[in-house]
Amino acid sequence: MRSSKANQLVVVSLAMISALFLLGTSTQIPQLDGFVALGAQYAVHIGLAVVALLVIPLNQRSLQYFANACMLALILLAACDLGYYGLQALNNQPIGIDFTHRWFGDGHVFLTPFLLARIFGSYGHLHHQNINRQSPFLMSLMIGLLLIVIILSGGTGARSTYGILALELLFFISIWILRKRSMTLSGEPKRVWVVIGQTIVWVLVLASVLIALRFLLSVLAPHLFDGTLNRSLQIADRVQNAWLPGIDLIIQAPWFGHGFGRLAWDSAYTQLQLNHPQIQNVESPHNWFLAAGFFGGIFAVLAQLLFSGAVLWSLYKSFTRSELSQQAQLTKYCILGLAVSFFSFYCLRGQVEFAIYKYLCITLIGFGLIRVLGCQSGRSYESQNPL
Repeated sequence: MRSSKANQLVVVSLAMISALFLLGTSTQIPQLDGFVALGAQYAVHIGLAVVALLVIPLNQRSLQYFANACMLALILLAACDLGYYGLQALNNQPIGIDFTHRWFGDGHVFLTPFLLARIFGSYGHLHHQNINRQSPFLMSLMIGLLLIVIILSGGTGARSTYGILALELLFFISIWILRKRSMTLSGEPKRVWVVIGQTIVWVLVLASVLIALRFLLSVLAPHLFDGTLNRSLQIADRVQNAWLPGIDLIIQAPWFGHGFGRLAWDSAYTQLQLNHPQIQNVESPHNWFLAAGFFGGIFAVLAQLLFSGAVLWSLYKSFTRSELSQQAQLTKYCILGLAVSFFSFYCLRGQVEFAIYKYLCITLIGFGLIRVLGCQSGRSYESQNPL
């Protein structure tokens, strides 16, 4: 089975991004700090994904291990977050008044879709004859983990974390409702009413849980949580200090960019402050695509846009494959979790924060496994249907 154009675009655009980042950083020679930053912040993560795909078996079991590893990573992240709260309590440090837990939000946003995919995917298969009797118990544990993650996310004090986690949850609920609706439209009328009733119950339960969580967070961390909500959608400071300066810095070096490294950013920003003394250095453009432009110029922005679109389109095509087996359905929800994870973290959160590249390693490993399995499935189908 030939490789699709979307897959080819993923490889080509990623190679372009890497080459442009290297070229942009080369403009700093004889300074070498930028190469160290390039390696630590970008190259090592892309290289790790490539090595992993060369070493691990490219089969269905590896994809299942990948999904389980993402679940385990979320559990460990939540445990570390809780442990940090415990350490603060032991040291008599105030809790819920600062942003010391803010960066846990990156992991919550990126990894939670894998948990949601498992919850709503498993729920759709609870009555399958091959699902064991422990499924309701495992479902309860996963829902409990989801509630813990939501509570911990409330302690990050990051509006983007709040909003994107809510969108992720609404997206998976919508997918579940649509799937149930499509399964029952051709069935008896009373079955349709059962699904409508289940949907209403889900909505009421979710609303009750969210109201309870809001009250809990307002009590535990009123300064941090309520203060974050009160800022609403105010972005004037981000526009003035991050986005507009980020655009200006790209205009200064449109072809090759400035390269990686804190020194490169501070040097360029200091020059910009000579003409705009009112702006404050916030250490990055707070935008994933503007950051790519700073590192590698305008063509890096275009390559990163192309890469994002190709990844999402390829995963969409994989998800819509017409395979009906239980194994294929479980794989689909892994694909959905990977797609929502990438879109949420890089395409949504990446618009208001500098989304670090290390999570891209996870995306590339999952993407590689899914595409290889898709090619193997396609070859199997063609061998069975030669005409």
